[in-house]
Amino acid sequence: MQSKTIVQIKAARSWIRHIDDERSLGNSIIVTLTDAFCFADDPGCGVKGFDTVSELRAGTRKSDVVEKLSSSTGQSAASEPKVHLTIPAMYWDDFSDRCPVDEPSQMPNEVRRSGSRVTVEVNPVQMEYLRGDADFYAGGNTDGTPPGVLRGAKRVADLCAAINPKPRA
Repeated sequence: MQSKTIVQIKAARSWIRHIDDERSLGNSIIVTLTDAFCFADDPGCGVKGFDTVSELRAGTRKSDVVEKLSSSTGQSAASEPKVHLTIPAMYWDDFSDRCPVDEPSQMPNEVRRSGSRVTVEVNPVQMEYLRGDADFYAGGNTDGTPPGVLRGAKRVADLCAAINPKPRA
């Protein structure tokens, strides 16, 4: 059970995704920021531990977090245009289990599931990770990958290519 103070801090700070008070286990109060933010004193890092509620309050002020910039556009990651892609669930489940990204903000978000299809929301950076993985699997470069995943990868690769074709060399 979290203290009322921790609940109030989280409610007042929209850049905080989650606060996990693990002090009863001998750990810290763990704060996870939303994908669009990181801690100013540790660029790129969106998770940090605090020993006390006072440290939590002081270390999560707006002046202590910064909006991440997209590596592809130099814009705020939160302001990047996003699109919804409906893709085969078998491929998405395999992709999301493997999570072949460098940081959580590069992972697309599942927004809807219906039967054998999943709708994911992606920004340009997330689409490039999804596309790179799909291109790899669609090329048949793997052993033992289920045929349904390979077919799904081909579909995702074709969809990504239709939305944002790579320039020819």
